[in-house]
Amino acid sequence: MTLSCTNLILTMECVGVGVMGVVAYRCPASGEDVTTAIETSKDTLVRMRAMDLTIWVWCPHCMAGHQIKPADAVLEGEIRTRFSPSLIGD
Repeated sequence: MTLSCTNLILTMECVGVGVMGVVAYRCPASGEDVTTAIETSKDTLVRMRAMDLTIWVWCPHCMAGHQIKPADAVLEGEIRTRFSPSLIGD
């Protein structure tokens, strides 16, 4: 299954799903953090990681589209800790 944020904005507002956040990823070309137009909860993102999904996203840093897997995505506030486990010595 493929999701495209050009024609789909995922918004999960189910009871008990949890706090909503914006999906973010790291651009494979520039290494910059990128936020998407996809809003979901941590619980839903975890469930998406168990599915065979590809998400098409546009990158403002390298001006290209990328295909990302939910396993490569985080909620916006988590992006630094997931991709930069140690801030000491960076």
